[in-house]
Amino acid sequence: MSSSDVKVEETKPVNEKEVIPPKNVILKESGGWDTLGRLSTLKRNLKTLSAHTSRKPVDDIKDKNEPSRFLGEGVSYKAKLIGILEVSDPRGDRMCQEALSDLKMAIRAAGEHKQRITINIAIDGLRLRDDKTGDCLYHHPVHKISFIAQDMSDSRAFGYIFGSPDTGHRFFGIKTDKAASQVVISMRDLFQVVFELKKKEIEMAKQHIEQHQIKYGMGIYGDTSKTPSDSVAASSKLRPITEDSGKDNTSKSSSAPPEVVLKEEADLEPN
Repeated sequence: MSSSDVKVEETKPVNEKEVIPPKNVILKESGGWDTLGRLSTLKRNLKTLSAHTSRKPVDDIKDKNEPSRFLGEGVSYKAKLIGILEVSDPRGDRMCQEALSDLKMAIRAAGEHKQRITINIAIDGLRLRDDKTGDCLYHHPVHKISFIAQDMSDSRAFGYIFGSPDTGHRFFGIKTDKAASQVVISMRDLFQVVFELKKKEIEMAKQHIEQHQIKYGMGIYGDTSKTPSDSVAASSKLRPITEDSGKDNTSKSSSAPPEVVLKEEADLEPN
């Protein structure tokens, strides 16, 4: 595993008519994920995307490739929170492995039990909830998750880096009830779905601009002071998704999209 990427297996495209980035490519848009549309529109497009997959033969559809599973509370996993550690960089496999080791040693030295949590993986990000009360401990929007690493010494442990250059980065170490690769793959699938929806947002915005340009050319609108580039910028702004650290507080979104490199599933399975 490289020191800068987390890799998981390549899955089938959810929409065969759209071009899906091949494996070993970084999911990145040049304009930044915070300029590609509103969350409400993404959810509407998610339903459309799900409808396309439902038209395929039943044998070709797998639950893990169904985009609608990320609606609402999304996909849930039982786990324990190992700990949280400040890190210096937004990505790095060796750094994550060391952070996991440090967190494990710290909790053993303290003689404390790991907090039981439920991981909700949904279209608006990850939520870590207290398993007993159901209270949201942390809410992490997708665009601020920059790296995911599976523990090389424990098939049931993984962690991810969350943050931004302005607020700093923190590593969240998690111990899963089942294989950690299941959670990692679900997170990767979520990133892929969000990528497809945002790409659809760009296409819709371009169509909207073209329609307005046609109307301007026909003289329907008298005010042509705004340039096409101004219209693109105005129509492609994304309302920041709220970040929660115990409460659902709104924070300023980062312009850096999450980077995920696809890898064969065999590299995620325990040795």
